[in-house]
Amino acid sequence: MFLILSARTVSEDIALNYGRLPPSFLPLGNQRLFQLQTELAGTDTVAMTVPDRFDIAAIDKLAIEAAGIRLLPQPSSLSLTGAIKAAVQELNPKGPLRILYGDTLVRLDQTPSECLAEDRVVFQHTTANYPWAYVLENDEGNQFSDDPPQRLDTRKVICGDFTFMDCDLLLQACDAGGITDLLNTYNKNRPFRLVEAAEWLDFGHLPLYFQSKKSVMIKRVFNRLDYENHLLIKQSEDTGKIRSEAHWYESLPGDLCLHTPRYRGRVERDHLAGYALEYLYLPLLSDLAAFGALPLSSWLEILNASFEFLDKCQAISPDSGAPESAPVFAERFFQDMIVEKTRDRLTAYADMANVDLHDSFTLNGTQFLPILDVVDDLIRCIPPTRVDHIRFWHGDLFYGNMFYDFTARRVLAIDPRGQLGNGQVCIFGDWRYDLAKLAHSVIGQYDAILLGRAELIEHGQRNWSLHISSQPHQDAMEQIFMTQTQERYGVTHDELTAMTALLFFSMLPLHKDRPDLQRQMLANGLRLAAKVGGALR
Repeated sequence: MFLILSARTVSEDIALNYGRLPPSFLPLGNQRLFQLQTELAGTDTVAMTVPDRFDIAAIDKLAIEAAGIRLLPQPSSLSLTGAIKAAVQELNPKGPLRILYGDTLVRLDQTPSECLAEDRVVFQHTTANYPWAYVLENDEGNQFSDDPPQRLDTRKVICGDFTFMDCDLLLQACDAGGITDLLNTYNKNRPFRLVEAAEWLDFGHLPLYFQSKKSVMIKRVFNRLDYENHLLIKQSEDTGKIRSEAHWYESLPGDLCLHTPRYRGRVERDHLAGYALEYLYLPLLSDLAAFGALPLSSWLEILNASFEFLDKCQAISPDSGAPESAPVFAERFFQDMIVEKTRDRLTAYADMANVDLHDSFTLNGTQFLPILDVVDDLIRCIPPTRVDHIRFWHGDLFYGNMFYDFTARRVLAIDPRGQLGNGQVCIFGDWRYDLAKLAHSVIGQYDAILLGRAELIEHGQRNWSLHISSQPHQDAMEQIFMTQTQERYGVTHDELTAMTALLFFSMLPLHKDRPDLQRQMLANGLRLAAKVGGALR
């Protein structure tokens, strides 16, 4: 049996950034940590302790069920050994028990079945200084201590991965005191074999979490990204797009440099264009929105910092004689980025998905006009771009491209668009487009959908229900965001919602590898269009 201990919430420094989550529920890539931890169990039965007052979202319950995890709710006030004792008593395992800390992930040169073949404690050498438990070697054998050895080269840290072959003896040892007392008591009767981890990732403190997350992301998630000497190297065969991004960084006014990672120049090799950026050890807003548990006050702080970034961009206009300051540029921007891009991409999606754009859909019980009519109605809600709308822009300012520095109280943006729809390199655009991109995440919940936090139920070919796993304060967030945009920028609810809905329609062909995701995006575009009103039958 495989037991994950996750009944206490994360450390204070992590909680300030992500909310009071159980450690196994921390975000890691596009999933939660427990989904990677269960991979260590192989075919073995998995149980996981959780705080008894922790409200598990329905979408997470589905993931827990899919992973075959048995939940063991426990009071967070239990000591570590108390939690182990309570879990063992409830599970009553008849064979060996492998225990993993909820803030730990290990890679071993052993198979899951080999991990259950003997009493074992996993360790790793490290010179880092955190409140860990250690292996002490002496003439009498191995002992375990909360006090680190004085010599750095002898620091063997206990990784939080144990196997106990005798659960009756384990229960008795739980009464000895803390975890090192438990291990020492058990070890006297059944000596542990020490097993060195091939890789140990600790998510127990904020610096360790960011370091460990980087290791996982590089191995599993990064695409066309290399990590070299503390830098991320982004490369692509699409040389025009990637060079446009580099040009955007190179054109940043001084004040806006505080809102991006440090840019370290172009990198062109292996027949690819690219550039280098400082790697940021900060939380992505998409992780916080989809997986975090921050209070509303923290999100208001993040929204305010996002508006400050937009304000700085909006304060920068093209020179009076520049092509971007001409009325024709504003007219072309609107036609290119708002009208034609949406229609062209929607047509491309219809061709690949065999969807008739003259058909109407029913979503969550509401019947809509045909999709083409919905799009036309949304476009009519958006006043055309004027010359005074053209400002320095990012072009793709959604949560997945934004980090938040809780210390500096500042957002940092990555992956700018850098070009118009026709491929023209351009650092200026309609500032409302950036606002709509931000709304794409705030009211559109794009990141929750992208990270698998939504469910689409198909009652018929064009009769769907869409459910998005929202934050508890999602409604309050939306209301505050819409009020702020109206008061701060003079953008009406219908105008902003219409632009946001169009973004979902325009993104459909970009997810051609995920037809299920495309249907969710289409449904969400309709959901937002219903808030404008003209799209309904």
